[in-house]
Amino acid sequence: MKTHRRFFAAALALALTFAAVPAALARTSDEAPAAAQSQVGTLERGYRTGYSDGYQTGWSDQLRRAPADFRSKQDYQRADRAYIAAYGPLEDYRDGYQQGFEVGYDAGYNRRGFDSNVPAGGVARRGATPGEAAGGNGGARGGRPAQSSDAGESVSQGRGAATAQPVSGVSNVPSNTVLLVQLQSRISTDVSQVGDRFQAQVVEPKDLAGAVVGGRLTEVRRPGKARGTAMLQLTFDQIQMANGGDWQEFSAQVVEILPAGDSGVGSVDPEGGVRGRSSTKDDVTKVGAGAGIGAIIGGITGGGSGAVIGAIIGGGAGTARVMTQRGKDIRLEPGQQLRIRVTSRSR
Repeated sequence: MKTHRRFFAAALALALTFAAVPAALARTSDEAPAAAQSQVGTLERGYRTGYSDGYQTGWSDQLRRAPADFRSKQDYQRADRAYIAAYGPLEDYRDGYQQGFEVGYDAGYNRRGFDSNVPAGGVARRGATPGEAAGGNGGARGGRPAQSSDAGESVSQGRGAATAQPVSGVSNVPSNTVLLVQLQSRISTDVSQVGDRFQAQVVEPKDLAGAVVGGRLTEVRRPGKARGTAMLQLTFDQIQMANGGDWQEFSAQVVEILPAGDSGVGSVDPEGGVRGRSSTKDDVTKVGAGAGIGAIIGGITGGGSGAVIGAIIGGGAGTARVMTQRGKDIRLEPGQQLRIRVTSRSR
């Protein structure tokens, strides 16, 4: 009897250790000072963006049963999507982007899990692949140098990079008007950064169809380990009507993200914040599965008491696995539709 009690106590202690150690690791990762988290190098930023683009391209090629070929892709050749001068040298960004694109493309093409985290050993400068550029113009190899817009923001002129435009006057779109818009930019919590700009085209109402609205990301938060969900705050600040003309000041907030594929969106809060989908249900399933397997093994080897002990150990292992895995990121692709509500009107 004493032996069983000791064994039970030891098993319980082991299960608690499984749960406590990953939690401490998660706390260390998720609660690191903001200053430390923001110290991301130019190569690393390029790598993460390149990985995301490459993964989606590889997955698409595999679905179309196209031959694996990342070098011919325009995004890979340009290697400057989402770049802004504040990140650092364009050459470094392009170098990291191409490395990330290659790894992501291979993962997507072979249907492996998405993981845009920088490799444990970091990303080393190797020099952007010669001959992969889509026509340089005397600046960085194969890319276009960043230029400053009249609005005071440095942005890349590459495809997919939205630009802050100089505005003239204030929009006369009435307050509380709801617009259905379609994104023209890719936005994701694993790659996008606060300050990144985006654009979307108005689909409805018909009298505004074709207009383009622009904005910037004012909050980007990745999901934590064991707790917390992803978060995006899209701030709309410009609009250009379909007939062209000047850009105007504009203000709107997201009220709904229309379902489209596996975007990872859970809900939109009253302030327009896009929140990621909770993984709680999946986590409970993983922990329960671990407990069930442990109970079966324990029952086979030690009868009823063995099943209880096995369930504790299995549940602890399941908890450990859950607590060391990051939650689900939000990924909004070009073409994603959302509804926004105008929050200001002309003066």
